[in-house]
Amino acid sequence: YEEPAFDLVRLAPAPAEDTAAAFGMGRIGRIEETSRASLFARIKRGLGIDTMLVAGPVEGAVSRVAVAAGSAGDLLSAAVAQGAEVVVTGEVRHHDALAAAARGVTVVCALHSRSERVTLAKLADALGARLRNLPIYVSAADRDPFVIL
Repeated sequence: YEEPAFDLVRLAPAPAEDTAAAFGMGRIGRIEETSRASLFARIKRGLGIDTMLVAGPVEGAVSRVAVAAGSAGDLLSAAVAQGAEVVVTGEVRHHDALAAAARGVTVVCALHSRSERVTLAKLADALGARLRNLPIYVSAADRDPFVIL
């Protein structure tokens, strides 16, 4: 070619670097007051799981819940400081769970992959609705590296 070929494609603007700071990595809010046992059953149903780890109080009413998929990391202490009675996450450090439990906060640990994978089918449906001409697949090969025995 004597003349180079160019494709000019308009790209969506990149998200601001402080997007996580603006919106946060987890959520905290009020639910209709319910027993912890009822909330635990609801979490299991919602995530499609039979087992989860629980630290702290397992009885009593609850109305303020925080959630963080994957690893709660530093979000756990922030949720406790904001008055969360229950924190639902994928994984949490041992001593952080002990500290939260000592303050009367229940920590529900569904395990990392199980707290995230439940959204894959919904995400694929949402993408499929917006990108109608593009096939969307959820990997059948990707698996949680852990097996519960």
